[in-house]
Amino acid sequence: MAVKPLYNEAYVLKKIAQGDERSFAELFHWYSKPLAEFVFKLTDSLEVTEEIIQDSFIKIWLKREMLPDIQNFSEVFCLLI
Repeated sequence: MAVKPLYNEAYVLKKIAQGDERSFAELFHWYSKPLAEFVFKLTDSLEVTEEIIQDSFIKIWLKREMLPDIQNFSEVFCLLI
């Protein structure tokens, strides 16, 4: 799955690592739709897709201190799913 990276992704990931909820919302809004489309193709269930996306973003928030080390967020996200 190829998703165009957020134009200021490194900055956003750094801000999220510092606990910035606005940056987290920006990341969520950028990636949630394409990721949901990808997951839906695998699950064929809207309910399961929403749960997977929600759980994945919760994991990202809980492990946010690791985000500045990530070079390609979309590839890492696919590993979480």
